[in-house]
Amino acid sequence: MLKSVNQSKRMAACCAMVIPGNSMAEGVVVGGLANFFSIYGNLITARIILTWLPPNWQRAGFLQPLYTVCDPFLAIFRGVIPPVFGLDLSPILAITLLQALGTTSVALSAEVDSQGRPVIKRGRRSSFGGLPIV
Repeated sequence: MLKSVNQSKRMAACCAMVIPGNSMAEGVVVGGLANFFSIYGNLITARIILTWLPPNWQRAGFLQPLYTVCDPFLAIFRGVIPPVFGLDLSPILAITLLQALGTTSVALSAEVDSQGRPVIKRGRRSSFGGLPIV
């Protein structure tokens, strides 16, 4: 039992620090991922709102890129939750997953010590999930 706990701590230490902390790469990757998930969530929200429009509006040519970007991701979740009273509730799962991925992307830059515990630095807080800046 103790061996598996130590092994999982070492594995967490290997996986926790993907990007060196307090570097430009950290800011670009973590901020970029957070922005991507936020923008994609907004596109999916717009796609959901457009389903309330009449069908002739939905076939407008300028909306086709939005459908091309959002529909493959939403199709993954359509088979998971069946429609309830004619309402497709599967986008709730899609948006929840995007929000979870956006908030956990901050963990890519987490630093850990040799025992697998997070290193907490004192200093000013950054805009990337409250990570400290030294």
